[in-house]
Amino acid sequence: MEGRKLKNSAIAVVGINRFFCREHRIRNEVETFREKYTIDGYGSESVSGIDDFFFVKRPHALLRRFVILAGGFLPWFRILFEGLFYRKYVKQIKNKKYRFIIPHHIDDALVAMESGTPFIFHSHEYLPRQFDGSRLFRFTEIKYRHIVLKKILSRAVLTIVEGGKVARKYSETYDIPLDRFIVMPSMPRYHVFKSDQNQKVKGARIKLIHHGLLVPERGIDLLVDIVTALGSSYHLTLMGPGPPGYLDELKTRVSTLSNIEVRDPVLYDEIVETLNGYDLGLVIFGSPHYHHKYMTVPNKFWECLQARVPVLVSPESAMVDHVRESGCGIVADSATIDGYVSAIRSLSRQNIAKMKSQCETLAWSHSRNSWLNTYRDRIENEVGAYYERHNPQ
Repeated sequence: MEGRKLKNSAIAVVGINRFFCREHRIRNEVETFREKYTIDGYGSESVSGIDDFFFVKRPHALLRRFVILAGGFLPWFRILFEGLFYRKYVKQIKNKKYRFIIPHHIDDALVAMESGTPFIFHSHEYLPRQFDGSRLFRFTEIKYRHIVLKKILSRAVLTIVEGGKVARKYSETYDIPLDRFIVMPSMPRYHVFKSDQNQKVKGARIKLIHHGLLVPERGIDLLVDIVTALGSSYHLTLMGPGPPGYLDELKTRVSTLSNIEVRDPVLYDEIVETLNGYDLGLVIFGSPHYHHKYMTVPNKFWECLQARVPVLVSPESAMVDHVRESGCGIVADSATIDGYVSAIRSLSRQNIAKMKSQCETLAWSHSRNSWLNTYRDRIENEVGAYYERHNPQ
């Protein structure tokens, strides 16, 4: 591999408050670049493939809360504080002379900007209105994020987003050319299953699945109401982590129902295998947040499709076009209990089997294996163009 290393062949992934082992996006980046680059990490916990990891000390929780609240009145106070607190890492990154760095949130990107190192900003989601259903978020984050994102997006070599709708919204809001964005869908690796088994609906009941974080703001109660209305011909599995208190309440509520169960999460690398065999994934959110309602194309969407499980989505979601074009699921007529129930009941076993077959046909394109090399080449070309512009020979 050494012969393939590039000049300035070290890069860094910065996720100040992130546990790299829990981040599929970071794992994808490590897999993408580790053959050509030495990769350093800055964050809370490392992951396999990182060569040198630097634990980032964060402000005390009480101090951070004060700064965030004060930033609701004076956004520049928060920006100044974060710049001063993380200057140690700014200096270290500057001295390391990385070819480029990939920051994973706003404070990470502020560090990147201060270091003067070319950076690829991994936005993950539509950050300006990520959790705007919360009054506290609207007070503490809206002004602050608008100010810093305007600077970050204009300075980034590229900005990575999870879907084209996020890119277009950023481009319109901040007047950034659309070609300065790159989509990195949250797809799992390619899996092979026995195709004849994937195309069958087995058992007396239609098996529904929703996996991911089980918290009230994700609208889990909506899912329970939907399946209660559907009746005994359907069975729902809710799988994922969540706050212990809420999980206890959820388990108590569904304990009286014979067609809903709550099960523990599995490891990330086991998700797709675990989902395989279910009949329909419920990728819907009863969330008050703009991003969840209109912008997100979450990893659970791609994990279902890779598991050859067709999906149900909301008519407002960013997943609608792909579902309709691919034939790998169904779009509800309305984002209501009646709309979701009607959509599910409209599917015969033959309909579901046909969609499962389509998921099998498109499984490669629904995997990260289908785009990792193209993604890597785009990043390297853009970084190379940056150096040509700023360091002409």
